[in-house]
Amino acid sequence: MIRAVDDHQRASRGAATRANGTPGRTSPDQPQHGLLALQRQIGNAGVARMLQRTPKDRQTTDAPGVKKRPPAKPAKKVPDIHTRIIKADITAGRTRITIAAGPDQGVQKYMSGQLLKADGSKYMSFTIEATEGGASTAFVDTTLDDVRAHSQVLIKASEFVSMEGKEF
Repeated sequence: MIRAVDDHQRASRGAATRANGTPGRTSPDQPQHGLLALQRQIGNAGVARMLQRTPKDRQTTDAPGVKKRPPAKPAKKVPDIHTRIIKADITAGRTRITIAAGPDQGVQKYMSGQLLKADGSKYMSFTIEATEGGASTAFVDTTLDDVRAHSQVLIKASEFVSMEGKEF
């Protein structure tokens, strides 16, 4: 009985069994897959490093005939925007200001800005909440009287980093 089981196991291995009883190629003349040969030569970690994706900003090859990517252009320096408050009101218990600059002048939602004192120094910071045409709105934590006294605004466009069009 035991002998029959051994014969059955040998038969199920089929032609893919080497003479020493371990599975392998059917004949030594059969070519080995290139990736397997490379794996045996440099190891799993080496093959994994070779197969990883190349970052988009790096050249993937220096082979002849491959066009090289032009170097990335430096980001264009955007100047800060000096403007004024054209309206101030109370909305939902908060002071909302309307600024005389919007997308037409380069202002974008989430840009930071500052109310300025008469001497040009910073009085209070805010963040643009909405933009449309030639105007923007933001909320400030001060009174209407303080807004009227500090009606000059500086939008910090030079510090703004847009996330639009970015891949994650």
